Amino acid sequence: MTCSRKGTDNMTGTVVQNKFGLVDGHCYSLLRAVEVTDDSGNPVKLLNLRNPWGKFEFGGDWSDQSPLWDQNPNLEEELGYVRDTTDGDFWISLTDYCDNFGDVTICSAE
Repeated sequence: MTCSRKGTDNMTGTVVQNKFGLVDGHCYSLLRAVEVTDDSGNPVKLLNLRNPWGKFEFGGDWSDQSPLWDQNPNLEEELGYVRDTTDGDFWISLTDYCDNFGDVTICSAE
């Protein structure tokens, strides 16, 4: 599964990113979608995405820079989250996902 943002992907020129660090016109791998309970008992819907370039990661809530991981250490363990700002792998809330991505593609092997 993949998801993408509107715009023009210009990997040979200037990369255009939005305020959260996502690349316009770029395709990301959609690795996981989960609904979990945070350490306060609230349901949280998260998606795990990966930029195949290995850089230009999301910088909002639940990103590698987000304090929400420190506030929810049980989620960090449950999801096997590893903080690495250079691997292209990141988490994003469903709300932020819907605000930042426009298309989803599902490829079937059949």
